[in-house]
Amino acid sequence: MQNFSSVGSAEADGRRVLRFIGDASAGVEMTGNERTHGDRVDFVFDFHSGGGEGTLCTVGDALQPARVICRGDRLFLCAGSQTNICGAVSLGQWQHLVLFSCADWTRVSVNGQTPTEVRHTPQGSWLYLGEGYRSAPPSRPLSFDVDIASVRSRVTEGKGIQASAKHAPRSAEND
Repeated sequence: MQNFSSVGSAEADGRRVLRFIGDASAGVEMTGNERTHGDRVDFVFDFHSGGGEGTLCTVGDALQPARVICRGDRLFLCAGSQTNICGAVSLGQWQHLVLFSCADWTRVSVNGQTPTEVRHTPQGSWLYLGEGYRSAPPSRPLSFDVDIASVRSRVTEGKGIQASAKHAPRSAEND
């Protein structure tokens, strides 16, 4: 069976959306950023999952990516051998995702739930909606919509390391 992947523009619930199927991706344009200098990437978007299993967004680089993965009605933040639960999502409803990435950590919160965190050491911060770096295809490909008007990204120069020191990290391993 061949997996079909695509990304395209559509309308859903009166919103202009990007519709992702399978392991498709769309790069997010950002200003230059240097993790080693403390730059932090902030990323926010609303999504609507149609079910399946796959990647909602990817941050980092090809060697050290962190992925937000949807598996049914649960979201996970994964990097290397770490898999931490972000929380439950309601299939068929709009969800709000917030991601911060800096230095050696990425933190994600969904629908205002307590954030979870993974550690990874990418050399850069490239950001994708969907699967940024191909891995093994999922057995039940994910389909999801992203509300175009909700997408916000920002690079905060030299603020990330200070911000990470002020906020104690939380991960499933600490619970």
